[in-house]
Amino acid sequence: MKYVLDVNVALKWVLNEVDSTKARRLRDDWRAQIQELIVPDVFPFEAAHALTRAERRRLIADAAQFWGEIMADCPRLFPSLPLAHRALTISRQARIGFYDCLYVALAERGLRAGHRRCPAPEQPQADVPVHHRPGVAAVIFRANIGTARNLSSEG
Repeated sequence: MKYVLDVNVALKWVLNEVDSTKARRLRDDWRAQIQELIVPDVFPFEAAHALTRAERRRLIADAAQFWGEIMADCPRLFPSLPLAHRALTISRQARIGFYDCLYVALAERGLRAGHRRCPAPEQPQADVPVHHRPGVAAVIFRANIGTARNLSSEG
């Protein structure tokens, strides 16, 4: 199965948060070639941003070390520019962050090619905008350290 991986999940590979075990299991499945993970090409920069922010907040000691660990398992990168117009449309309509919408746009495009966005079992269906519901894309694990936002709650 192919998944669009949100940066929140990759952060859970190296940080101990809610659902870190699930995130690491997905990473291990990817390493074993059971799953395929894809991301927009902004993924490395978003991971670095989130980790340096956590370091400034003294939640972690060495952002560079954790970034290196994430990048050692970096999923397949897809160009963001072809996704930008759709991401902008989603961002404006749903009033959520543009970078998050790049992942949704990649998921939408990927669905036509057999990809899925990883589901968040704890996310209530009623709180998910229509373009995020199963069959199009779903939000992944919520960030616990404030390094990234849940797609359905960002303003």
